[in-house]
Amino acid sequence: MSTSSAEQKIRLPFILAVLVVVGIFLAASVQYVRVLRTMEREVRERLRSAAAVAAMQFQGEELEGIHSPEDMEKPLYHELVDRLDRIRSGIPDVKFAYIMRRAEGPYTLEFVVDADSFLSEEEWDENGNGIIDPEEEPSYPGDPYDVSGIEAMQHEAFERATVDEEITNDQWGAFISGYAPIRNGAGEAVAILGLDMAAEDYMRISKSAFSNILIILFAVMTILFGVFVLVLTWIHRMNTLREVDRERSALVGLALHQLGTPLAIFRWWMEIVKEKYGDLICKETDACKQLEEGIALLQHVYNDLQQAHTVHSRRLSYSMERASLGSIITREIEVFSKKLEQKKQVVELEIPKDVIMQLDSKLIGAVVNELLENASAFSPPETTITISAQRRKHDAVVSVQDHGCGISEKDMQYLFKEFMRGDDAYKYKPMGNGIGLFVAKNIIEGAGGRIWVESKEGEGTTVSFSLPLSRKK
Repeated sequence: MSTSSAEQKIRLPFILAVLVVVGIFLAASVQYVRVLRTMEREVRERLRSAAAVAAMQFQGEELEGIHSPEDMEKPLYHELVDRLDRIRSGIPDVKFAYIMRRAEGPYTLEFVVDADSFLSEEEWDENGNGIIDPEEEPSYPGDPYDVSGIEAMQHEAFERATVDEEITNDQWGAFISGYAPIRNGAGEAVAILGLDMAAEDYMRISKSAFSNILIILFAVMTILFGVFVLVLTWIHRMNTLREVDRERSALVGLALHQLGTPLAIFRWWMEIVKEKYGDLICKETDACKQLEEGIALLQHVYNDLQQAHTVHSRRLSYSMERASLGSIITREIEVFSKKLEQKKQVVELEIPKDVIMQLDSKLIGAVVNELLENASAFSPPETTITISAQRRKHDAVVSVQDHGCGISEKDMQYLFKEFMRGDDAYKYKPMGNGIGLFVAKNIIEGAGGRIWVESKEGEGTTVSFSLPLSRKK
C-alpha cells in the first residue's frame, strides 16, 4: 500500500468527521437562535397579556379627577396607587407600573398614576448616594412624557393590548414594556396602563433556559446531540408556556376576586333600593334601569373572565348527551330574540331536522350565542343573519353568516387571541373584551372540532365550526 493511499484513507474519515461536527454545530446554533427568538416572543406575550388583564381592573371614569400633584391627596388616588402596586407585585420581574393619558400633541402623554408615587426618599434613592438622581425621580400626575421614540405608545396602545417591538430607553433606564387601553363606559380608550420589565431581566429570562444547552453544544459533537437539543428545546418551551398560562390564570383569578365582591354588593343594594324606594326612584326616573344595565354589563365581563379562567385552568368539562343541534340553535335564538328585535334584525334558519349527535348542549349553546351576538353587533339594523347547519359523513358544520362590516385582513390574525380585538371593534361592540371567541375556540377544539372564519371587509362575515358526530373516548 502506497503512502499516499494510506494518507487518503486516514484523511477521508477525518474530513467527514469534521464536516459532521461542523454541520451539527451549525444546525444546533441555528436552532438555538430560532428558539431563543421564540422565548423572547413568549416573554413579550406574557407582558401583553398581563397588561390586558391589569387594564380591565380600572374604569376610565375613575381617572377623570386626577390631573395634578394636588390630586394625590384624594382618597381615590391612594386607592388607585394601591391597586396598581398590587398588580405589579403579582407579576414577576415587572419593575414599574403606571397609567398615562394623551396630552397636547400626538407625541406627548402625561402621567395619571404611578405605582411608586408614595415611596419614601430613601426608597427612591436606589444607589444610596443620598441624592435623588434623574433616573430615580418619581412621576406625578400631569408630568409630561415624550413618546416620539416609542411607536407602540403613540397609537396602538390606545387600540389594543400590545408590547414594545424593541427595548426602549428613557431617564429611568432601558425597558421592554407592555401596554393596554383603559376604557370608559362608552368603550372609548381614555388612558393606557403600562408595565415595564428591565432590559437586563428581559434578556436574562429569554436566555436563561439555554445556558446548559451551550455547555452541551461544545461538549457533545454527535448526531445524538442534535436530537437532544431539539428535545430539550421543546421541554423548555413547554415549561415557559405553562408558566405564562399560570401567571395569566393568576391575574384573571385576581380580577375575578376583585370584581365578584363589589358586583354582589351592587346587586344587594339594588334589591334594597327597589324594595324600599321603588315607587319614588324606579317608576319616576331611569335610575333603576341604568343601574340594572350597568350591573348586567359587569356581570357579562365577570362571566367572560370566569370562562377564560376555566379554560386556562383546564377545568373545562363536557357533559355529553344525545341532543338535536337544531334545538340548541333555536333555543339560543329565542334567548337572544329581544336584542334582535331592538335592531329589527331577522334570523333565517337552514337546519335539517336529523342532526342528532353527542355533545354538551350548554357549552355548544354558549358558542352559538357568542357567534349570534357578534353577528348582530357588527351588522346594521334591519339586516338578516343566516344560521345554517349540514350533516356530513363524520361531522356536522354550523355557520353563522351576517352582512355587516366584515373583518379586515389585518385584524383576522387577532380573532381567536385572548384579549385581542380589531381596530374598529369598539365602534360596534364597545363593551367587548376579546375573550368570547377565544373561549369559543377552546370549547369547539376541546369537543374534537374546529372553528374558522371567512370574511370580506364591507360585505360581511361567516363564522363556522364543525363537531364530530360521535366523540371518541
